[in-house]
Parts: sequence; structure tokens; C-alpha cells
Amino acid sequence: EPVIEEVTTKQLERLLNEKDFVAVYWCKCVSR
Repeated sequence: EPVIEEVTTKQLERLLNEKDFVAVYWCKCVSR
């Protein structure tokens, strides 16, 4: 179970990082 939780946490972190990246990229494109 701890292994599954670890993987899920990493996936959530990656998902948040991707969302942040997309949000920053989108803001940069819009501010142009």
C-alpha cells in the first residue's frame, strides 16, 4: 500500500507541475 501511495503522490505532483507549466505558458502567450 505505501508503494501505491508513493506513486499516486508523484503522479499528483507531476500533474500539478504540468498544470502550473500550462498556466504560465498560456499567460505568456496571452500577454503578448
